[in-house]
Amino acid sequence: MKKSIKKLISLLCVGVLSAGAVACGSGDPAEPGPGPDNSSPGASVPAEDVDTSKAQLYISNFNGGVGTDWLYAARARFEEKYKNTEFVEGTRGVQIWVETHKNAGTAVADKMPMERNEIYFLENTNYYDMAYTGKLLDITDIVTEDLTDFGESKSIEDKLADSYKNYFRTPDQKYFALPHYRSIYQMTYDKDVFDEYLLYFDQAGGLTKTSTDSGRSTGPDGKAGTYDDGLPATYADMWTLCETMVARGVDPFVWSGQHGFYMTLFLAALKADFEGAEGTLNYTFDGTATKLVDTISNGKVTYKAPMTITQENGYEMYNSAGTYYALSFADKIVSNKWYANVSFNTSQSHIDAQNSFLVSKYSTKANPVGMLVEGCWWPHESAGNFQTLESNFGPSASLKNRRLAIMPYPKATADLVGTPLTAVDTSMSVACINANISEEKKELAKTFLQFVHTDESLVEFLKITNMTRGFEYEVSDEVYNSLCSYAQSVVDVIKNSNVLQPGCAKDVYVKNYASLNLEKPFETGHGAHPHVAFKNGKTLNQVWSAARAKYTKATWDKLIKV
Repeated sequence: MKKSIKKLISLLCVGVLSAGAVACGSGDPAEPGPGPDNSSPGASVPAEDVDTSKAQLYISNFNGGVGTDWLYAARARFEEKYKNTEFVEGTRGVQIWVETHKNAGTAVADKMPMERNEIYFLENTNYYDMAYTGKLLDITDIVTEDLTDFGESKSIEDKLADSYKNYFRTPDQKYFALPHYRSIYQMTYDKDVFDEYLLYFDQAGGLTKTSTDSGRSTGPDGKAGTYDDGLPATYADMWTLCETMVARGVDPFVWSGQHGFYMTLFLAALKADFEGAEGTLNYTFDGTATKLVDTISNGKVTYKAPMTITQENGYEMYNSAGTYYALSFADKIVSNKWYANVSFNTSQSHIDAQNSFLVSKYSTKANPVGMLVEGCWWPHESAGNFQTLESNFGPSASLKNRRLAIMPYPKATADLVGTPLTAVDTSMSVACINANISEEKKELAKTFLQFVHTDESLVEFLKITNMTRGFEYEVSDEVYNSLCSYAQSVVDVIKNSNVLQPGCAKDVYVKNYASLNLEKPFETGHGAHPHVAFKNGKTLNQVWSAARAKYTKATWDKLIKV
């Protein structure tokens, strides 16, 4: 924001010194206790008293997978940078207070008009509902102006990846929020396990290689010498990999048995990768679908003639071959028992599943696990597990030294090998300013929001959380080489992917937000989570038939409001 009214005062800062040291998060912290800071108990931020000589800025942060460490780091830099700046008349400097919560963004949004918090970092939000009901401040000015006050020549809008820009920019060209973090469901694999058991493909299709051997296959991107060499290129390759793992004493997969949606959203990710750019038809209902199922015979799909999709016949998208292939993936894994037994233990949380994956490498009583189905935020969330493992097994067990990486999605059919990866951002996360903020605090809040979208802050976020945000910015070789193996794989995958923000500004989406989420195609009369249905004896044909028949024209007309 152009600092037209700011007074830069070149005097020594007085009053209480700011605090905001970065430390490892607690992984899955408890709800915050009372006190002015309201930070998570695991955060190493000293208690403070309110310093009335400074402007006060109140921030509410969803303390989930990315935690608060990144925010405290930004807070410390911001307070130092503006320690002699008058944002509010009669004050000098800034004191930032962080309140954490574990609630869905929609629940928090309902309370925003009554709260003192001025900036929010949320997930699972209905952005357009928040914007159109007056809960969010218009931030178009700070999104579209160049970040010259921070030494950059681009605006935040210039950095926004296209799918995010198309979503967050309203039809009247305004912004009321920005994307927070990218949340992508995927498979994490353990390179050490893959090396020890020779689980990388060679060029002849055999599993004989380690991660450093020459002569590996080209992987799903179809290119030699890239990050996915030796990994399964197709679903058929994945089945070969899983069969070989079992034969060599490795459990292929583990996931949370308590939270079935983790696996279901992973299936939604496979669906999105298959559909590619056509995946936008699931919420825009405006374009041509070429991957709708006509017939299926022995697992081979033939497609209908290209069909124009509109709001009136949007139910046709539930006949997407992407849904069928994703269901077939889950069915194959479950029917062959290619998973650790705890995967269907309903008491096994996501943190437990992460620990099962991590500790299996060291176990003498259970098989090592090759792959974890999770969201890409999980290593930061699992900080406590890594700390325990490091205490028990030494520095090699730390996140920094574990050779973990995201496995790019294999392609459903061989003809798709070499096509770009499509990833779907599931979190619907936002960074925004409360519309009820006082006039005298708007400039301060807008400046902080710009500050956390500078290249420096975006790179710092990556280094602390091992995750990226919905913006295009350079990660230098120096920064890349400083990252742990997992974070490097995040950079590799995102760089080679088209990431979709699953939503749009059209009325059909805005008015039907709850009915068009990514899990809906997989919610059938056989349950909300297909992998559980398969475990309970349902066949692929039964679940697929229920999915494709989910809506008829009559039921669609009753459901969809336009």
